[in-house]
Amino acid sequence: NCAPALACSCAQPTKSASELAGEGNIIVKGVAVSEDISSEPSGVVTYRFKVTHSVNAKLGDTITLKSPASSATCGARLDVGAVSLVWLHASKDGEYWFNSCGQVAVHHDQDGWNAILDASQ
Repeated sequence: NCAPALACSCAQPTKSASELAGEGNIIVKGVAVSEDISSEPSGVVTYRFKVTHSVNAKLGDTITLKSPASSATCGARLDVGAVSLVWLHASKDGEYWFNSCGQVAVHHDQDGWNAILDASQ
């Protein structure tokens, strides 16, 4: 009896940061101040994130971000204490999630996103 295999595959972005921002995508810049990793096999990593800049969303000074714990389900990790750019997905219940595919898109044009975020405040 075999369990189904999980794998994550992200397409390389074909649009610039300014094009993606114009489509309403939510990007934040800030610092993860804490990390909590679920002990469940299909768990979640939860971060408290201090927001310094944001595009396409009005956010509080500190928000909660979540990501799948496993890279096989497109989970992504942040370095606590380091400045990060994060592509957010808002859920219907008001939670903010991110994943490795969004992070690939952010890092594809990191200079472009930094310029947009720095001009947003």
